[in-house]
Parts: sequence; structure tokens; C-alpha cells
Amino acid sequence: MLKIFFKLLFLLSLPITLISAQDFTDFTHGYEKLRNTPARKGVFVEILLPKVQAENATILEDRAFVLKFLNTYLITYNANDRDSIYRLAKLAKRYRIKRIYDKESYINKLAPIPTSMVLAQAAVESAWGTSRFVKLANNIFGVWTWGKEGIVPEHREEGKHHKIKIYKNLEDSIRGYMLNLNRNPAYREFRAKRLKFANEEKSYKGTDSADTMTNYSGIGHKYNEILKSTIRKNGWIQYDPHVVKNKRNTKKWW
Repeated sequence: MLKIFFKLLFLLSLPITLISAQDFTDFTHGYEKLRNTPARKGVFVEILLPKVQAENATILEDRAFVLKFLNTYLITYNANDRDSIYRLAKLAKRYRIKRIYDKESYINKLAPIPTSMVLAQAAVESAWGTSRFVKLANNIFGVWTWGKEGIVPEHREEGKHHKIKIYKNLEDSIRGYMLNLNRNPAYREFRAKRLKFANEEKSYKGTDSADTMTNYSGIGHKYNEILKSTIRKNGWIQYDPHVVKNKRNTKKWW
């Protein structure tokens, strides 16, 4: 009994190091050493969630600017408001909108991505933040590039020329991924469904948008099911928005 007592006393005297999600801002500096699956998943969300929400907020700010500008400029026609016109032109170029005053195109393309689906795709594409491309390129969505700079995939097929795009940080990776979904013709179905839900005053959840991600992966519809399963298993639907109405009874769908 005395031996057990001293052994317990020794163990209690050892310093206890608690791993907090606040200790991580990206997937480096010890993240890969997290062996406990629930702990790693928790840290994964803590790292990405505020960054995803911040980028969605930026998209909403741009959307609000465009709608306000188009609703007033085309009526008042203040030609001196060059800064706003320049900002609008930049957004039109960024989102590949051919007609600068095409309000419906902005409504279609300048809208947030369901947070739960962003988390699910990040988890699937980056192996929960542990992939080589995350470590070397901050690329958490497996985005390709055909430019000069990039990382050649280890098992790239002969005759293929794509590379893994390099990002400065995770924020840039999230921004690039969202822009891709919002302007790439391959995800036209995703945007059309989002707009349909908005017009019907229905919340566009990650499990809804995941059904439109067939073109994102080579495994087709199976990929959609993997995303939906990941969202449900981790309870990420809670991070998606709900439809509400303001005092004027106009829908605020995000």
C-alpha cells in the first residue's frame, strides 16, 4: 500500500499540460501529434470555423454593397461616385460577371457557402488537416492549378499537367475555394439550387448543397454521400444559417 501511495503522489506531482484549441491557429506546430480523434476534430473546427465565417461575412458585405449601389446608382446616376463604380467593376471581374450592372448575376454569385459543407470538404480533402498539401501549400480543399507554381501530386497520371495550388495561408485557401464555387461553371447547379432555396425562403444547408458537388471529385455521387455523412456525424448542420424575416417582412436568407 505504501508503494502505491508514493506512486500516486509522484504521478500527481507531474506537470499537467492541457491541449487547448486556442493553442492552434493552423495545422502546424504540433497539430499532427494530436492522437485523440475527438480532440483533433474539435481543434480542426476551432481552427477553421472562424475563418470560414469571416470569409462568408466578407461575401455578404460585398453583396450588400452591390445591391445598395445598383438600387441607388441606376436611379440617381451619380457619375462622381467613381470609387463605388471601381469597386463594382472589380467584383464583376472577380466573379466573372459579363455585364457590370447585371443585378441578377450578382445575386446568383455573391452569396455565402454553407459552413457545414465547407468543413466537410476541408475534412475530406485534407484528411482532417494532416495531408501533405496542407503542410506544404496551405491547400485544404485539394484545389488544382495549371500555372507554373504548384506542387506536383505524387501519383499524377502520365500526360497530366495539373498541380496542387499553393496558398499563403488558410484564409487564402478558403477564399479561393469559395470563389471557385461561386463562379466556376462546374458548380452552376450549386448556385441555382442556392438561389431557388432563397426564393422559396428555405435554409440552404450543407446537406442540401452537398448533393451538387458531383463535379468536385472523380468518384461522382459517392462523394456527395461522403460529404453528407461527414456533416451529420459531426453535427455541423448547427453552423448553417436559418431563414429569418426582418421588420419589413423581407427575407434575410443568410
